[in-house]
Amino acid sequence: MGMPPIVLEGVSVVFIGSFNPAIFHPSWYVAEGLWSKTELENAEVGVIAADACSFRTEQYTLQALNNRFMISTTQPPLYDSLRDLAIGTFRILRHTPLAKLGLNRDFHFRLESEEAWHTIGHRLAPREHWQPILENPGMRSLAIEGTRPDGLDGAVNVRVEPSNRIGNGLFVEINDHFEVDDNSARSAKAILRIAEEQWSASQRRADDIIQHIGSLC
Repeated sequence: MGMPPIVLEGVSVVFIGSFNPAIFHPSWYVAEGLWSKTELENAEVGVIAADACSFRTEQYTLQALNNRFMISTTQPPLYDSLRDLAIGTFRILRHTPLAKLGLNRDFHFRLESEEAWHTIGHRLAPREHWQPILENPGMRSLAIEGTRPDGLDGAVNVRVEPSNRIGNGLFVEINDHFEVDDNSARSAKAILRIAEEQWSASQRRADDIIQHIGSLC
């Protein structure tokens, strides 16, 4: 059986730190030259407030809270541009304290049949371990954590569960998590350096993980 088709996918960059959400207004991105006015003229603004900001363009979605910033896209040709946009944002806001970084990928597979859908669930979470105590057990969500392979602080987290977007679908989320020692302005340089230097390796790792899971289907 070959690799099941990937129907939907996306990438996101998440920073954990201390933020002023109101600054991340579309007009700020235009003023700083990170986006053109044309790119943002059709932006759908959800909220711009002291404690929350969210807006969506045709290419990206941005969400910010006091302790969390995320920018994402579902368009693979824009993955590297998303990285540059995320890093560029905090090179301008260089005094923003950053303590954690997530380079994240998510995928929705479509399996060929309901039987195949059940089979991968039973393979990842063998039902025979649960049949003595549960009636008709099935995998609802599986979370696996691995140590970082590069000596940096953090972990590699993988979550697998039934897709809520497509029939007979499997959802896989990969969180490549990095941390630094403190939450200060100087830590931002370390976090941004990790984002830049580890991006390609993180994307390859996500591809390897998804290929491995796909091979089990």
